[in-house]
Amino acid sequence: MLNNPVAAAIMQDAREAQAASERLLAAGDWRDAAEKGWLAARNATTAAVLEVTGVNKSGSTGIEAGLRRLSRQRVGAAARGIPTGNPLPAQ
Repeated sequence: MLNNPVAAAIMQDAREAQAASERLLAAGDWRDAAEKGWLAARNATTAAVLEVTGVNKSGSTGIEAGLRRLSRQRVGAAARGIPTGNPLPAQ
């Protein structure tokens, strides 16, 4: 469960896109399945960055910056002896 309600909504969109992708692929529509799969991955990444960093940037550059920020936070925490583990709680 995500603590941030916006991140949770984005992650739900990602799950729905993933399910649609699987249905489309099963029906043989690989092109639309790939598009939905990409959307699912992008939304899941956006939700993860938002949950951990508090930054909600939907563009590619914003997502990339959020991932860099997340990485710096985790490396900095590890250097200070703080366990980093999985930043997102198990579903």
